[in-house]
Amino acid sequence: RPSILGIEFNDDDADEVYIFIHGRGGIKIGETLQLCEKGDVFTIPRGKFHQVINNSKGELKFWSIFEKYGERK
Repeated sequence: RPSILGIEFNDDDADEVYIFIHGRGGIKIGETLQLCEKGDVFTIPRGKFHQVINNSKGELKFWSIFEKYGERK
């Protein structure tokens, strides 16, 4: 939704990939805010705090992909 801050979180068990498929906004990885738009891809190392930010007036859509099978160690 427009003008929405996502929840800031981290996943200690898996790396993640964010693929932006529509709109424009930002992604905060650690303390660094980067602008993003359709076609951008970001990798998030496991344990790194991150947050998706839709600071536009339109929708921002993305896929978040991560691997997590049962008991990871």
